[in-house]
Amino acid sequence: MAYMDDYFAVECVHSASDAQQFFSFLNELIGAEIKHEKDVPPSAALVLLGLQIDLSTNDFTVTVTPDRRLKLREHLLRIQSDHDRIDSKLTGKLSFCCEALYGRSGRGPVRLLIRKAAGLPVADDLVSQAISLLVDIFASPPPCAYPLADLNTRLQPYICYADAATSTGKIAVYGPPQLGLSALYSTVPTGLHDNINILEFLALALAITTFHNKVPQQPLIVFSDSKVAELALLRGSSSSGLLCLAIHRFWLELARLPSFVFFVAHVKSECNPADALSRNNFDVIWLNDAVLLPASLPQWCSDPAFGVSGSL
Repeated sequence: MAYMDDYFAVECVHSASDAQQFFSFLNELIGAEIKHEKDVPPSAALVLLGLQIDLSTNDFTVTVTPDRRLKLREHLLRIQSDHDRIDSKLTGKLSFCCEALYGRSGRGPVRLLIRKAAGLPVADDLVSQAISLLVDIFASPPPCAYPLADLNTRLQPYICYADAATSTGKIAVYGPPQLGLSALYSTVPTGLHDNINILEFLALALAITTFHNKVPQQPLIVFSDSKVAELALLRGSSSSGLLCLAIHRFWLELARLPSFVFFVAHVKSECNPADALSRNNFDVIWLNDAVLLPASLPQWCSDPAFGVSGSL
């Protein structure tokens, strides 16, 4: 039996009514019991778990309500002189608000309090510094706000695909026509035929670096049909020591580049346009008018541990 609490759908004003109807249908489909007395009708602005959500303009604005801000500050001042009073309920509220306002980086000072609440060893001076920082965050009006940039074509993501095949030892990347660009593709031989997980991870790395160089201002959405490679990249670790080494080298290389955004998503193998390319099948309709993009594996792939002998 699953329990679900405080379930909200946030949608832009023009489609809010349709969104609410869809989620009502979804709840009925999964058998969720809704307390209709708590229903919130479509609105351009509403209070959600102590946060003021406003979609009335082109920006998506989030602020902490004055009441929630003052209560959090009172709790922080109370634990400032008694660290033993830090509990998971308070850290949960702080974590939720800070992440809503500042993204994942906002949880930085709260992590120390979470460790303290869990009974893990944390130096008292570090806990005091974290509390002082949080007191400052929630101290003075107006409440902290994080306006999200309005969506526009400049932030439209570039969609691309990655695949690998041990039968050919090749990895392939493909980007369909978009953003005024023709379809782009590339294949790179690796000489590797016995480790599909490493090959698929190298394909992801190739897609990210190649297409970022082509469209450096755009976020990337990279599709792969390998769950192992996707999870290894997103989690930053793997049960395979060799894959862990590849992950480490990949992120180390990425850290040297200017900051950019990319997402990794899953696609079935039969729906992956890069699948045919990795198997040397270039007689496919999506390559009509496509442009061959020069690409090579990142230099970190030259580590003998990976067994790669292709173009570097």
